[in-house]
Amino acid sequence: MKFLPTASILLLLKGAASSDCPPELSQTETLTTKNGESITLDYAIVLSPVSESLSLFCARVTRNSEGYIGFGISPTGKMSGAELVIGLPADDGTGTVMKYSAVGHSKPSVMDEQKQTLMSTSIMQEDGNTVMEFTKFMEEPGEHPILATGDNTFIYALGGNDFLSYHGSNKDSATVDFDTTRKPTSSSTTPAPSFGGIEVAETTGGKTLAPTGGNVRGDPVPTPNPTEANPTDADGDDGSTPASPTSDEAPTSSGDVEEEPAEEEDPAPDLSGAITTTKVGTVILGAGAAMAVWFGL
Repeated sequence: MKFLPTASILLLLKGAASSDCPPELSQTETLTTKNGESITLDYAIVLSPVSESLSLFCARVTRNSEGYIGFGISPTGKMSGAELVIGLPADDGTGTVMKYSAVGHSKPSVMDEQKQTLMSTSIMQEDGNTVMEFTKFMEEPGEHPILATGDNTFIYALGGNDFLSYHGSNKDSATVDFDTTRKPTSSSTTPAPSFGGIEVAETTGGKTLAPTGGNVRGDPVPTPNPTEANPTDADGDDGSTPASPTSDEAPTSSGDVEEEPAEEEDPAPDLSGAITTTKVGTVILGAGAAMAVWFGL
């Protein structure tokens, strides 16, 4: 069984979730070395909708002479501590474009295999020009990020040979702000839901109010009649005077009072209906509570 290198697995996983570079790189920056030789940086920033770490820096670096090209990012603008993309051309078309790290002023060294995450790499020499292309993730663990918006300090160097050698003063640095931001997304308003024909009140402070009183919104709310609610007058008297007992009706002694037969007690009411009603009420209250929870109360 043949196993894929770690870098290849990472590229497959990231590539599945990232976008592609556009067919044309429409943004251009012209950079100049201290020797006066100019290079052209054509680029595109592709922001990932999934994660910032999947956003892409698509680049094409062109020089008007032959030799290797070094292009990298360094927050200090110095060689030491920089992370570079170096393209070494070859006459037979087998040139390489790889990631390098620089320590001090010594010759840059190739990064470990698991860090070789560049995509769509190529370097070609034609008609006295050298063109290097690559695609790089803008954020990678343990490396300097490339900012979509904000200052990026890049360093670059042009060698006089097809192999890595000292470039002399044919180098420089430049600060570039790509000024790329995401497009705002349109927001939509969700209509208020209805429950059993009853409209739920408008939201307030991000919460949806529960239906009130079971009245459909728009129907007039009944107003209680004060006369029906309280049939007594202002003093609490209903206007009738209780009759006073006459002397003929008053008992002369306890012995003269006739005992009236005891009334039969009504049978105990059947509480099953009340229990059932209580249970139904509980279910209704439970459903109301669930409804309140559903609407975020």
